[in-house]
Amino acid sequence: MEHATTQQFVETMEAQRRRVLGHAGAILLPHDELAASPENDSISRLSALLVTSLEELKVAEEELIERHATFEQRRTTLEGELRHYRDLFQLAPHALLTTDPNGAIREVNEAASLLLRHSEQELFRRPLVSFVRIDQRTEFRTSLNRLRLTGGASDWHIQLAPRGQVPMCA
Repeated sequence: MEHATTQQFVETMEAQRRRVLGHAGAILLPHDELAASPENDSISRLSALLVTSLEELKVAEEELIERHATFEQRRTTLEGELRHYRDLFQLAPHALLTTDPNGAIREVNEAASLLLRHSEQELFRRPLVSFVRIDQRTEFRTSLNRLRLTGGASDWHIQLAPRGQVPMCA
């Protein structure tokens, strides 16, 4: 929920609660023309129950506001941390890239872009295998499948052959 939406929600809840409390107050006010009767006693009990329920609703609303503020604070903190680590990734002196489980490039830093001689946009979603030496592509795909099956990282080396360059160990 965005901040503006949350604020509108809180204001709407407050207005509704005041309206209902006004109605309950009108019912609870003593009227001279109303004599004590079982029907009036039931109305009083129902009105008291309504007021109690509205008070509980107010407490729940306050808890919701508090939780929302906590989530907003956490979100802001996480966004700052994400920016920090993204900057570290982008500014790293070594070529770094991430792939999806199928080996398609998702992110590259500037050093990787320079090494592979393609812009970040050109590399996005491009299969990493297209930069692997032809004679090592089967081994690359086998290792990639093994990673997918184990669900974890592994330390393996391949030789990349960027366009117009001598193959290099990666």
